[in-house]
Formats: sequence, structure tokens, C-alpha cells
Amino acid sequence: MKILKKALSIALAASLILSVATACNKNPDDKKDGENETENEIDYSEYGEFEYGPGLNDDGFIEGIAVLDYLTLFDYKGFEIPEGVRKVTSDEVNERYEYVKSNKYPKEEDRILDRAIEKGDLVNIDYLGSVDGEEFSGGNTRVFDDNGSNVTAGGNEFVDDFLTQIIGSLPGDTLEVNVTFPDDYNNEMLAGQDALFIVDINYIIDVDKMKKEVRDEMGIDSVKKYIMDFIESYNVEIPESFVELLKQNSLNYYAQNAKEMGLSVNDYVTQQLEIESIEALLAEENDALLKNARTQFIIQAIAEDINLKVSEDDVRDFLINLETDVEYVIELYNMRYLKQLVMQDMVLNLIVENAVYLGNDNDDDDADDSDDKDENEDDEEDADDDDAGNEGDDNDETTTADNEE
Repeated sequence: MKILKKALSIALAASLILSVATACNKNPDDKKDGENETENEIDYSEYGEFEYGPGLNDDGFIEGIAVLDYLTLFDYKGFEIPEGVRKVTSDEVNERYEYVKSNKYPKEEDRILDRAIEKGDLVNIDYLGSVDGEEFSGGNTRVFDDNGSNVTAGGNEFVDDFLTQIIGSLPGDTLEVNVTFPDDYNNEMLAGQDALFIVDINYIIDVDKMKKEVRDEMGIDSVKKYIMDFIESYNVEIPESFVELLKQNSLNYYAQNAKEMGLSVNDYVTQQLEIESIEALLAEENDALLKNARTQFIIQAIAEDINLKVSEDDVRDFLINLETDVEYVIELYNMRYLKQLVMQDMVLNLIVENAVYLGNDNDDDDADDSDDKDENEDDEEDADDDDAGNEGDDNDETTTADNEE
């Protein structure tokens, strides 16, 4: 099941409680006999229910706090991005491309449909496999989604010479591909078996355009990180009541885990997280907690300034775009918290779209190409000037070719 495929995982990291606990948790069986109280002796009454996005109202805004009273907004409609922030090298693009190419699907206008497949092409196909006329599990791409499967013609991602047999086919073709599974194949039912695949060639992917899209996405990701770093360190006077709310919610999370293990919260912190005390834990989390609070205040301040309200449809569209299980995520978290995350995404996109970019962040290779182009253009301009100056004087000068003769 695809739950959180990409950007949402970054947004959810704002809930710093989870990352600390997950990283530090040990097996509950590791506790020593007699080191902690028994479950029925432990009092958890000072702890409440942990929730994502504590203190939020139904619109995803912080309840009862006028955030603009605690900060002065920066120029978010003309935010300056220094030179170098968007810079991405070709090596970085190629590395990301290799990682995403199998599940990145181009827009229809960027699909190649008018030529035959060549070795090395990235091709989108659908297939249906069978052994002795019986379909087998995992052999039908359309069971998973309607996106097809991206493969490299002539590559070895699939068994036998499957991907060699598609070379020469045209988008729109349907062909039969016969293969033999290896004897040591990881599925015993298929090991050593002859199989037939009915393959639909959907389209060839324009790799140059995909890499450009990857480059652009990486540049935007870098810009968003720069903006988030700025926001997290921006001067905001967070009211103590809100800080205490976040701290208590953090403790509620640890208490919830401790209760499941039959530990007191103090024993959980010292034994499972290996931190000397609850106070030390809160001190360790304090900077991250304040960064989270500053982010919430600034995002909400900008949202209020532009009268932005996130609807449930906005949340669902956001999750659909991430190709995630929408209802599962809504049930796992809550609509208030998800509205706040979508609000953050919308505000960041607004800042990026209206940003002022200083300097030129072309890749080194692109910059070299650009310089060569400029030099060629200069040479052409000089040649044009010479031609213009020599009009009517053709007989007054001899050419280099004439001199050579």
C-alpha cells in the first residue's frame, strides 16, 4: 500500500515527536526485571491524549491566538533568493533521475509516439503474463494502477531477454514476448517456467525533457528549503502558553508509548530513549519545538494576510497528487492537522512563485554552453559588421582564400 510517497513525508516531519521516539526506541523486552513499576501501579493521569496539530481549530489555524500580534511579516511577495540556491549539477540531476525514472510519468505532450524503440530508450509499457495459459500474481501492470511501467529497452530489469524483444516496436503496438524464468527465480511457482507476456507499448519517454523536469524540481526543492530555514529562524515571540501546549503534547506521545509497554514515562525515557530524565528530553527537543512553532505562526500569518482557507477538497487533492491512500492518511492523522500541512505547502508555493532570484544559477555545463553560444553570437555579429562595412568594396580587398592561392 502506498501511504506517503514523497512530499508528505517531509511535511509530516514537522511533528518532531515521532522522529525522536522512532529513532530512540528499543525493544521493550530489553528492560531489566525490577527496573520499573508494574503497569497497574503507574499513574498516567497527568498525561492526555496525543494528537497531531494540538491547539488547531477546524480550519487548521491555531485556536485563540492572533499570530500577527507576535511577529512582523517579512516581504513574502518579493522574497530574495541568493545566487547559488537553485544551482544543481548534472551529476546531481542524473543521480535523481536514476532514482525516479521508474515511477515518473511525463505529460502527454512530452511522450514520443512517432518512432520505433531503440536500445537504451526509456519506454512505458503494460503487460499481462501467463504460464500455460494461466495468469500469475504480479504479472499484470493494470492491477496496480493505470500508469504503466517504465522500463529501459535492452535492459535487464526483467527476466530473460524480455526488454530486448521490445526493441523495434512502435508506440501503439501490442506484441507477444516469450521468456523463461531462471531456475533460481525467487518465486518457486515460476522458477524454470516458460511464460508468455502480452505487451502494450504505450510511449517512449523523452529523457532530456524528464531530466529538465527533474532539474527544475530539484531547484524548487532547494529554494523551499532555503525559505524554510529562514522561517524557522525568524524572530517570533511565541507565547509561553503555546510552547507549553506543544511540550505537553510531546509528553503525551511518550506517555502513550510508555503505557503500551507497561513502563512509567520516566522509565520509558531513561530505558527506551536512553535520555537521563524527562527534563533532559524536553531540553533536547526545545530548539526543534520552537522551530516548529515559529513555522506555524509565520505560515498562519501569511495565510491570514492573503485570506487563505484550506478546504477538505484541497486536502484530498493534495493527497491524491501524492498518490497516497487518501482515506487512510485522513484517518491516521486528522483533518485539522492535514489542513495545516496543505496550508504550509500553499504558502511556500506562493513565496516561490513571487520570489526575486538574484544571479544566474545555471549548472556549470549549461553555463559553459551558454558562454559558447554567446561567443558564437558575438562572432556572428562581428562578421555581420564586417560584411556591412565591406559592401561595395569587394574589389578593393582580396580575400584570405585569394591570398592563399
